Amino acid sequence: MEAKTNYTSIDIAKFCFALLIMFSHISSSLVYAGNYLDFFFSLYVFGVPFFFTISSFFFFKSVVFNGELKDKNYEKYKKFSKRILIMYGLWSLIYAVFVVTEWVINGFVIADVLKYLHQSFVFSTYQTIWFLPALWVGLSITYFVLLKFGIKTLFISSIIFYLFGALGYSYFPLIEKNHLLFQMYTNYNDIFITLRNGFFNGFPFAAIGVFLVLSKNMDFKENLISIFLFVFVIFESFMIKYFVKGFGIDFGLFLLPFTFFFIKTLIKIDFKEFKFLKTARDLSILIFLSQRIFITAIPNLFKGTLFFEMISDNALIGFTYVIVSTLTVSFLIIKYRNNIRLFKFLS
Repeated sequence: MEAKTNYTSIDIAKFCFALLIMFSHISSSLVYAGNYLDFFFSLYVFGVPFFFTISSFFFFKSVVFNGELKDKNYEKYKKFSKRILIMYGLWSLIYAVFVVTEWVINGFVIADVLKYLHQSFVFSTYQTIWFLPALWVGLSITYFVLLKFGIKTLFISSIIFYLFGALGYSYFPLIEKNHLLFQMYTNYNDIFITLRNGFFNGFPFAAIGVFLVLSKNMDFKENLISIFLFVFVIFESFMIKYFVKGFGIDFGLFLLPFTFFFIKTLIKIDFKEFKFLKTARDLSILIFLSQRIFITAIPNLFKGTLFFEMISDNALIGFTYVIVSTLTVSFLIIKYRNNIRLFKFLS
């Protein structure tokens, strides 16, 4: 049995990425932070792939032995699925309360309800928490492809899925003049809303988690490669944003190899465990999942009020309000989750 390893560098990175994702969402959805900070916050693009990959890495680290996935580990997959789906269901209920309250305050038409139900069914019940169903779908595909077809099929299929997503998202303007491809992606988006889901985003990065497990003893000189790929990702993101002008930079082609080598580098870095680290480890996912309560859900209830003007017009006030509120709620969930069962399922 493998000895327990403390991945302190992973824990630090998770906390930093959770904060960066929150800052980016504040700047894009509530109060603009300015060009320079907004450019820095755009580094959040590394965050979601990181969370997909790390979640997959820790799962498959416990079920893959000698490069093979054993049928008997299906119980671990079921346990993982149950945890993720319960967590998603509970957070969905929390956000649904705000959605319904907003309808009561501001009024609604049947089209609003149908739109919400459609979005909930094909994508997510609310922004940001789409990560949970996407993680489950992505890891599930990875699990069964690896189990039934092996590592080579997993590698090829994950690349194909990611390229399909990239072409219809970050690089969509390049195929707009091709009527067949344009119509295909347009019809897809009309039905499924976005390509940022478990199939085209979650699955490729979940597959990287497996490759990390299998490459544990291989030396790729990942430190140097990570630096080069980081530069390439930044350059590609700049090109996508200002020249290609796709829907977003989230499907950059260099993101896949960078995520692999970056996390492989982190795995080998071992910081000394310190007191706040365990709390930071637990805070990461809660910051990720609860932030939208304070960025959009609550502000939407107070549009036209002095409170809304204060948090949406002044960056300092807006950022302070979201950061303090999100961290406070996250700390309280961690502190009382052993006493309140609901809190345990939320984290």
